[in-house]
This record gives sequence, structure tokens and C-alpha cells, in this order.
Amino acid sequence: MIIGCKKGKYSRGKKNKEYAVKALRYLVKHPEDSNLSPNELWKKASVSATLPKQTGYQMDIVIAVFNKNI
Repeated sequence: MIIGCKKGKYSRGKKNKEYAVKALRYLVKHPEDSNLSPNELWKKASVSATLPKQTGYQMDIVIAVFNKNI
């Protein structure tokens, strides 16, 4: 999904990967939302039912990668 990034296993954190992939797919369909804050993206992309107290910066990374690869 990421230009220049080979497919592979990069983390044992399956939930983090799921969150990021779901958010990235959302942005592909809704590129006008690439300026959302990480918390707004989490909610709009319906990443999970609740926003965690502390994130792993997944949405920050997704937004940055998406905006770089547009």
C-alpha cells in the first residue's frame, strides 16, 4: 500500500497494523479528509469503537505517509 515499501511483516502488533490499514483505506476513498487531526481520522475512519487513552501514533503516521504519497 505504501509506494517504495516492500510487503512483509514489520511488526508483531497486529492491531496497530489493522488500525493503520483501515485508516489508509479510508483516506484513499476520502482524500479530502487528509487534513483531519489524528483523533478525527480515528473516529471518521471507524478504526475502532473507542479511542484509546494512549495511541501508538498510528494515525499520525498514516496521515503523514498518505500526504507524502499523494
